[in-house]
Amino acid sequence: MGSALREESRAGQHESSIRPHGMEICRNHDAAAVVCLTQPALAQTVLKFSLDWKYEGTQAPFLVAQDKGYFRAEGLNVTIDTGISSYESINRLASGTYDMAFGDINLLIKFRDQNPQSLIKTLFMSYNKPAYAVVARKSRGVMTPKDLEGRKLGAPTADAAFAQWPIFAQVTNIDQSKVTIMNIGFPVREPMLVSGKVCSNPVLTVASLFKHVGMA
Repeated sequence: MGSALREESRAGQHESSIRPHGMEICRNHDAAAVVCLTQPALAQTVLKFSLDWKYEGTQAPFLVAQDKGYFRAEGLNVTIDTGISSYESINRLASGTYDMAFGDINLLIKFRDQNPQSLIKTLFMSYNKPAYAVVARKSRGVMTPKDLEGRKLGAPTADAAFAQWPIFAQVTNIDQSKVTIMNIGFPVREPMLVSGKVCSNPVLTVASLFKHVGMA
C-alpha cells in the first residue's frame, strides 16, 4: 500500500506532507498515507525518520513509540536517525533520502519560499506555543530585552532559535548594532552562558532548561 501511495504522489494527484520543530515531516505521502498511520497494514511499510538533533527529551515521543513497538503495531518499520540541525532534517527530506523528519516550522517556511517546487509541508505541530526564548543571567544585570545592548549574545548561526533574533530585536526595540553576536557551537552554548563568557543565548527552552539544571 505504501508504494502505491507514493506512486500517486509522484503522479501529482496529491501534495506531499511534512512537519517541523514541532513537526514531523513526511515526504511523498498524501492524505491517504496519513490514514495508513492509524490503520494496521498487511505488510511492514519501511520509513526513514530524521530527527533535527541528538537524542534529547524533545525526541522522546518518537523513541518511546519505537521502543514500545507502537510503530510496528501499525505496520511500520521505522528507522530513526539523529541530525545536527533542522536545516539538515528538512534537506534530508527534500532530497528524498528520508520519508519523515522532525524540524522547525520557521525554517520549513523559509525553505518552501526558496524552493516553491518542493512538495513538502507540515503534517503535525508538536508544540502548542513557540518554545523559543532568549535566556540570560540575572546576576549579570540582564532583566529586560533592552539590557542585552552592550553585551555578548552567543548562538550557533545555524540554530532555529537564533533565526528569530532579528524579529525579537525589532519587536523589543533592541539596537542590534549594540549587541555583539558570537557564533558558537551547540555543545558550548549553555556552558558559555553559565561560565559568564556570554550574557545570553537564544534557545529552545524545553531542551536548554534540562542542560542548565544538569550544570547547576
